Amino acid sequence: MTDAHVVEDQQRQPDTSVQVQLADGTRTSASVLAVDDPTDVAVIRAERSNLPAARFSTATPEAGDLTVVIGTPVGLEDTVTSGIVSGLHRNMPPSREQPQGALDLIQTDAPISPGNSGGAVADNKGQIIGLSEAYLPPSSGAVAIGFVTPSATVTNVADQLLKNGKPPTPSLG
Repeated sequence: MTDAHVVEDQQRQPDTSVQVQLADGTRTSASVLAVDDPTDVAVIRAERSNLPAARFSTATPEAGDLTVVIGTPVGLEDTVTSGIVSGLHRNMPPSREQPQGALDLIQTDAPISPGNSGGAVADNKGQIIGLSEAYLPPSSGAVAIGFVTPSATVTNVADQLLKNGKPPTPSLG
């Protein structure tokens, strides 16, 4: 799983794949199976065996809990940053990059930069609490405000995408 905006260009073109870098440093091709733009979740499949299954936290984190962000910010591979859960149930307004905005996110002060999108955010037990979604840039006046799509949202949407091809995403307004 990753963020839909990470693979959106490839998903819209038939017979294209994305490159995935695994923890051991190897790269492999993956197919985009399904995308849900409102939640910014995408399901991809890489033909690789013997990979450990990701452990997703089923509990909602609390403010003050440790967050560990894993990714490739601005091209710096194998980067790990840490911080805390700063807030829950945060909403991001629509923007040019995300016209639908984003709802019910986890806020963290762990550094999230371009290139972290769709990467795992873990807790102090190594369980994934969500996927890196976005950050407020310094030009907004913010310092270290990042957002994470909660693992409950990610796994629910992914399950529905695999089962039905799309999740029911109700909205008003």
